[in-house]
Amino acid sequence: MKQFSRILACALALVMILSVPAAAAELPEAEVSVLLNGDAVDFTGATPKIIDNRTFLPFQAIFSALGFEADSINWDEETGIVSAVRAGSTVSMTIGEKLVTVTDSTGTATTVDADVAPYVDEANGQPYGPARFVAEAVE
Repeated sequence: MKQFSRILACALALVMILSVPAAAAELPEAEVSVLLNGDAVDFTGATPKIIDNRTFLPFQAIFSALGFEADSINWDEETGIVSAVRAGSTVSMTIGEKLVTVTDSTGTATTVDADVAPYVDEANGQPYGPARFVAEAVE
């Protein structure tokens, strides 16, 4: 009888452990907050996305928060290139590619490998980029 009780207890524990991810999947998405130099950034109209533990934001929102002028931020849907210019330096990324190119005011280009690629959100058609990586590449 003790053997049966132990087996039953183990089976119940296993069922409970396996049901936790399913219950967590049903929880509503937590609101994402982004800090820039310790200050909260308001991304009105831009919905941050968490994918594989990475925070993605629309490029417009990232570059605007980093001080780029709105008219210096470009998104070419045909080529998939997102770029922004500030103080003579250009930052560019291509949708689906894990490279960031920073070209300084002298024309010297530096390419940095990212661990994730930017993408276009199918729901709203906006290009999204990895917020932290883009911010570190720019600064």
